[in-house]
Amino acid sequence: MSQLSLAHLSVLLLAMQAPSVTAADAAPTYLTGADVVSGLADGQAWTMKNSDGRSGSIRFNTDGTGAIESPIKRNIRWTIDGNTFCMRMGFMLGTRCFQATRSGNGFQGYTKGKPSVKFTR
Repeated sequence: MSQLSLAHLSVLLLAMQAPSVTAADAAPTYLTGADVVSGLADGQAWTMKNSDGRSGSIRFNTDGTGAIESPIKRNIRWTIDGNTFCMRMGFMLGTRCFQATRSGNGFQGYTKGKPSVKFTR
């Protein structure tokens, strides 16, 4: 085998060992804050499922208020900062912020680039 052929073979073997980037690995394209608000804040109940498997019902009103039932009912407030949606759930539960994409008939929330919460109907 010539030197050129060995060099090509080495490059090919290295390329085969490198991790490949797929569409699933690519960063999601987040919705604008206005798109998230217009979709979520309609006063109707959403099923909310956290990445740890906990779930409950949540409602976002257009005036920045809402309620969560998981397992007890508690009033919440929400705000938007750019394309980040934040839920203030009270002293014990704190504030939770996420960016979102559309997912079927709902939304997938991401915290620090990882799926964290899903809203469905």
